[in-house]
Amino acid sequence: MHQAIGDNHGKHQANRVVALLRAVINRAIRDHELDIPNPANGITFNREEDRTRRLSVEELPAFFQAVQADVNTDIRDFVLLALFTGARRSNQLAMCWSNVSLERGVGVIPAASSKSSRQLNVILPQAAIRILRQRLVAKRGDDVLPGRSGRKKVHMVEIKSGWSRICKRAGLDNLHIHDLRRSLASFQIDTGSPLDVI
Repeated sequence: MHQAIGDNHGKHQANRVVALLRAVINRAIRDHELDIPNPANGITFNREEDRTRRLSVEELPAFFQAVQADVNTDIRDFVLLALFTGARRSNQLAMCWSNVSLERGVGVIPAASSKSSRQLNVILPQAAIRILRQRLVAKRGDDVLPGRSGRKKVHMVEIKSGWSRICKRAGLDNLHIHDLRRSLASFQIDTGSPLDVI
């Protein structure tokens, strides 16, 4: 199974599936006092290289042009907010107006939604505040990026096609949404921001 997932969906995905399966089976063995071996133990994970892709300074003009040219304002705003805040995709999509203070320039990621399980305050730069102020005019419910399903309390979830469209228009290869997070941190390092700010 590990090999098949690796061949069809990538080595990272195969490793994540086996790690999750191993944890679930270990929990079942412990909680139910089972005397069985865990078949996920002993699987050698695929070697993973740390991803280093980021937007380069040379790519920025084409990137911003492609984002601004996108017909879907929700995708456009998501991408720009992701770049300007460095928030993870899931946190960006689930952003709620009740957790945003435009006056203070802060967005809150609740502990329940945070990868570290603690509340995080995300500093909103002026570019992000401008986008949020524009979105506030057409506010529909508490979701900053509401879905188009018509149902209440459903935030936007599908960004792949919009992201692909932007990357294709900008001529960018092998750029993932998460690379925007790395790009922001890299730009901050390049401009001499203190490590605690980054």
